[in-house]
Amino acid sequence: QNPCPICLDAEDDAANANGDVGMCFGCGQMYCGGCKAALRSQNVTTCPACRADFAITAVEDARRLRRLLERPPGRHTVLAQFYLGLTYEQGIGVLPSGVVAARYFRLAADQGHPRSQFCLARFYRTGAGVTQNAQEAARWYRRAAEQGLKEAQCDLGMSYHTGHGVPQDTTEAVRWYKEAAAQGDADAQCKVADCYMNGQGVPRDTVEATRWAQLAAAQGHPEARSMLVTLRRRRPLPHSQ
Repeated sequence: QNPCPICLDAEDDAANANGDVGMCFGCGQMYCGGCKAALRSQNVTTCPACRADFAITAVEDARRLRRLLERPPGRHTVLAQFYLGLTYEQGIGVLPSGVVAARYFRLAADQGHPRSQFCLARFYRTGAGVTQNAQEAARWYRRAAEQGLKEAQCDLGMSYHTGHGVPQDTTEAVRWYKEAAAQGDADAQCKVADCYMNGQGVPRDTVEATRWAQLAAAQGHPEARSMLVTLRRRRPLPHSQ
């Protein structure tokens, strides 16, 4: 157990796959998602642990992350590897490099970091920084999905839906869509609605399709809103008396 050093309550590490963890790039101290948001909302500009300045350039951020990896391995290591992967993927403070980004994502993914596993899966799906490989993409999606990362659960469902990297299996696709949808993923909720609407992997059910489409539409999902229009048109008219 690693309580947040600020609130002394919530976990300050990445145990919650879908959590938003804060980390000082200067000292490597991690904070829970709630305290990270509080620090931002209160415009705190220095790390409460080491007093390092948060308001620095992207170039210095990248340097600090690399310096963290020169320290003896600790709980900071995996998160620093993940952030460096994002840094090189997006070219923030460094020259963009898919190859270097993939290398950092793999280092963290091999240690079980779910978001790094998800990023590595995306790279294998698209061929960014690695040789495109649908089977490897599905394998890394599964590893992240089994840890509860909703985006990976949704994408693994899509892999089963389309047979991309795994045998096509719409029943298994719906199972993973529902795992992500239950966590509030709007894309997954829309996918579940579509499966019920068209009878893919589940019996056709307009009521269930409408329920899931409404959940996604409430989050502003445009496809779900269009789906609701279609579902209303399919609704049978009442019998005349």
